[in-house]
Order: sequence, then C-alpha cells, then structure tokens
Amino acid sequence: MKLPLLQVLSETEVEEIHQASLRLLWDVGIRVEDEELRQVLKRAGCKTEEDDDIVCFPSKLVETLLRKIPSSFSVTGYGKNPGLTLGDGIPHFASGMQAVNFFEPGQAMPSPATTREIIDFVRLSEQLETIEMVATPALSQEVDQEISLGYTVREMLTNTSKPLIVAPFVLEDANIILEMMKVIGSGDGGRPRWVCQQSMRSPFCLPSDMAQIMRLVIPAGVPMLYHTAPQTALTAPYTLAGLAVQYNAEMLAAMVSGQAIQPGAPCLYGGGWGTSDMRQLQRCISTPEAALMRIAGRQLSSRYGVPAHCLGPDADSLLSDQQAGWEKMLTALASVGAGVDLQPNAGMIGTGMNLSLAQLIMDSEILEIAKAFFKNIKIDKDHLAEDIIRHVGHKRDYISHKQTLD
Repeated sequence: MKLPLLQVLSETEVEEIHQASLRLLWDVGIRVEDEELRQVLKRAGCKTEEDDDIVCFPSKLVETLLRKIPSSFSVTGYGKNPGLTLGDGIPHFASGMQAVNFFEPGQAMPSPATTREIIDFVRLSEQLETIEMVATPALSQEVDQEISLGYTVREMLTNTSKPLIVAPFVLEDANIILEMMKVIGSGDGGRPRWVCQQSMRSPFCLPSDMAQIMRLVIPAGVPMLYHTAPQTALTAPYTLAGLAVQYNAEMLAAMVSGQAIQPGAPCLYGGGWGTSDMRQLQRCISTPEAALMRIAGRQLSSRYGVPAHCLGPDADSLLSDQQAGWEKMLTALASVGAGVDLQPNAGMIGTGMNLSLAQLIMDSEILEIAKAFFKNIKIDKDHLAEDIIRHVGHKRDYISHKQTLD
C-alpha cells in the first residue's frame, strides 16, 4: 500500500488560496519591470496601461496557461550519468546553493568561499549517491565578482557529471552559461543539463533581470525553477494563510509569464518558505511554521499539476550542532513526506549563508533516513511470516533461519 502524502490543507482550503490568488492577480496585478515581457503578456491577454508597469492577469488566462505546463520533465547528466526526471513521484535532492562562506566544525568563524572549497564541495556532492543534482555552491571570493558565476559553473562542469541548478544574476551571466552548455553539448534540443532558477521580488514584482533571463533561456529549452521568498510581517502578511496567498500569487505570475513566452515550457513551482523572528528581525527557514508551509506549497503545486521544489534539509543554526540536527530532520521529513520533487540545500547552515563539507555528509544521511521513514511496511504472505513463526514455535530462535540469512 502506498502511504498518503503529508497534508496541512484541505481541498477546500487549497481552492480558497487559489481563488484569492487569482483575485489579487487581477485586482492588484504584478509589477513587471521589463517592457518586452509586458508586451508579451499584453499579447497573451493581460491588461496593461501605457506608461505603467503594472500587469493584471485575467483568471481565465491564468487557468488556460497553467494547463500547458508539463507535469514532469527530464534533465541529463554527463557521460554515464543518465540524469533524472522531476515530477516522477520520487523526491530528488540537490546540494546547497549560493552561500557566502564555508564554516567547518572546529573553525572559529566562517571564512569567505574559495575556489578550492567550492571544488571540494562539488566533488563531494558527486560522490554522494543521495545528492542527484549539484547547485551553484557559492561564488569564489578570489576572483572578480563580475565573472565569478561563470567561473564557478566552469568548475561545476569540470568536477561533476550530475545535472546542475544555476541562478544567473544578470542577462550576461545567462548568456555565458548557455554558451558553456552548448560547448559540452547541452541546451540545443533534447534534455538540458541544467535548471535555471530565477526569483520574484516581493511584494508582487517580476524584476527586469529575471524577465530578460526568462526570455533568453526558455526558448533555448532550459527548464525554469521559479522562486520567491516573501517575508512574514515585512514583505508579506504575518499570518501563514496570508503568506500562502501572496506566495502562490507570485508563483502563478511567474509560471504564467513563462508560458506566455513559450507554451509548454517546463518549470518548477519553487518553495523558498520562511517566517520572521520579529524580536531579532531575522528570516527563519527551519521553524515548525516554515516546515508546515513546505507541505502547503507542495499541495498548491499539485493543484496545478506542476513539479514542486522547496528548500530541503535546512538549518537556521550557525553551527553543525544539535540544533542543526533537529532543524535539518524536521525540514527533511516535511519535504520528503509531502512528496516535493526537488529539494536542494544539503550542506548548508546559518539560514543558507554557510556551507560545510561535514554537514553535506550528515545531510546525505538525514535524507536517507527521511526516505526510509516514509516507506510502507510490506504486507504479503512471505513478509507476514506466519509459517515461519509456526515452525519456530516456542523453542527455537530466528537467527539461523533461512529468512534471516537471506
């Protein structure tokens, strides 16, 4: 028997969030900073006003374009690595992404990421079977930051055969990465080698850089990972339900914009869920509330039949300590139990600011435990073992029995 996925919302509540999102997309609209994307959306049927960058999305158009998103897509590896399919009903895991520092056990303080540390992190990710995709770990602080992303992606392509997750900051970055992928034979049709992550800016803004990158990579066949991170009480309502409505509206705007550029383009419903510690004025991504929102996000993505992403085994703890352990396990159990398709951030601590090789190994084990926890107990004649129990009876043990030895 297949176990049911974790849920925190009823079907009625999911629909209430969806309908509230649709109303906001029409009544409030999204600030789209790129003129060319505004024109694409206008031609698709969105409402725009001259000399105004607000775009209003009609509900019928949103529903129509959402149905064009594929329910799954594949990314390829290099050499003998076959890659994987996102949306196949199996949780897949990726390494940590876009940290600033490395902070290993025994260090007094975090240190800025170096090229050597990035290479080691990528190589370790390559060796861990649980880690199926490699995200951009950090930008080397030893090179010019204007070229640092391309430099890092080069090291990723050199040191792992696994599919990649990359988040270009500006259009020039995206152009460079596309050219690099073409050199190794990825991106010109067939299964791409990478997924492109781009983030909305809360509240209700699709930034110019994001729009330009979408217009470049989507026609090239690169799947999009849409992301947003509204912050409770700061850039989103304080309530979890209000956060869900705003988050979902921003996700719908991103996904519909992608479909307006190219219908049928593959994408992921991203999950950068977090809450606010108002006493410290700090974002928290590993609280019980943030874990609940991971599950809610998966339910919303299922409403649209779109593969889901969310931050996976995460920790707000600054150290690889006991606090990191329970935060990692909580967020991993929530994400795996909800059936989230892609879960990055293995190897990260300090609310995504720091990377650790030691933590990457521990997270690999935590994710294996989470997967095992949600496996069902097999019930059939052989596994019930009634005949074996009768045979052993009162007088013998099971240690030498054929079933035990097998």
